[in-house]
Amino acid sequence: MDWTNLNADVTKLMGVHFTPGREGRTIDKIVIHHNGGNLSIDQIWNVWQTREASAHYQVESSGRIGQLVNDWDTAWHAGDWDANLTSIGIEHADDSTDPWHVSDAAVDAGAHLVAALCRAYSLGRPEWGRNVFPHSNFTSTSCPASLAGDQLGDYMGRAQAYYDGAPATGRPSVPAPAPASSRHVDLPAWNLPAGHFYGLVSGGEDSHGGYYEPERPAIRAIQLWLIRHGYAGAVPDSWADGIYEQPTVDAVARFQHAERPNSTDRWGEVWADDMATMAANN
Repeated sequence: MDWTNLNADVTKLMGVHFTPGREGRTIDKIVIHHNGGNLSIDQIWNVWQTREASAHYQVESSGRIGQLVNDWDTAWHAGDWDANLTSIGIEHADDSTDPWHVSDAAVDAGAHLVAALCRAYSLGRPEWGRNVFPHSNFTSTSCPASLAGDQLGDYMGRAQAYYDGAPATGRPSVPAPAPASSRHVDLPAWNLPAGHFYGLVSGGEDSHGGYYEPERPAIRAIQLWLIRHGYAGAVPDSWADGIYEQPTVDAVARFQHAERPNSTDRWGEVWADDMATMAANN
């Protein structure tokens, strides 16, 4: 897990049972959950394909963290719509069900994630009942079981320790820029037909994602721009392969949320005005 940029160990995004965006609301809290079982990232993703629920993150018993809903989207986790719109939900696997218990690795990883989120979204030092809440605060449930019981002190103590010791960073969507001399990328002129955009290679006819070879140089330039400006994370230039897949969608969405937060609702797609912003900030 990249705690500074909030890049999870695994990204397996839901295609159903979440709501894009947050209806203009801002994140002001974290809601803690337990699985009610020892589930992996893949297993909980599978559960949520048919169950009308989701959360932003899953912490496995091994401590591995998966992202299932982007932070800027609304997961269906709290049992209260207003809480959903203003929170990030973190699920934790249980390594025991009688009694309920979360592994030390999952406690540590979950607490570290809480600290990273509190710092990234300027929520302040993690504090139970102020910016970190149990699921049971919003609906009638015993969730998160031991994490609101005999493991609460350990969990929050670690979250506060990580917060206190973490380097000061801003929101993950606003990375530290590279030196100007190394940031410039020659972006192509916009020449797509009206109503077309650069998007997933698996998208429709209006989505240009590198399926055809002539599209790839433009996509490669977009990807290089995202790398040089910090939106793709710590990846080499070879990441820019000219194929528009989910990692490119995620990087474009980070750019849009940082530099065009009120100017688009087509997150993860590059339209002419997105390209113009990239060129202006080259």
